Amino acid sequence: MIKHIVLWNYKKEKEKEMNIFLEKLEGLYGIIDEIKNIEIRRNINNNGKNFDVIFMVTFCTIEDMKKYMTDTRHLEVAKLCTDVVTDRVTIDCEE
Repeated sequence: MIKHIVLWNYKKEKEKEMNIFLEKLEGLYGIIDEIKNIEIRRNINNNGKNFDVIFMVTFCTIEDMKKYMTDTRHLEVAKLCTDVVTDRVTIDCEE
C-alpha cells in the first residue's frame, strides 16, 4: 500500500473555504476508484509552530497514486486550496 500524506497551514480568515475544500477532497473517496482510504485530521494542539491539517490518502500501488494525481476530479478540487493555504508539505511512503 502507498500513502500520500499532505500537511497544510491555512489562512485563519479563510476557515470556511478550507472546510469546503476538505469536504470536497474527502468526497473523492468512492468517486476515484484508486482511492482506498482517506483520512483528514485537524491539529488539536496548534501552538503556532505545527501544521493545521493532515490529509492521508491510501492507494494499492504507486501507479494508482499517479492516476489520482492527474485525475481531473482531483485537480478541480485541488484548485480550491490555492487561495486558502499558506504552507504545504507532502510525503509519499509505503505502508
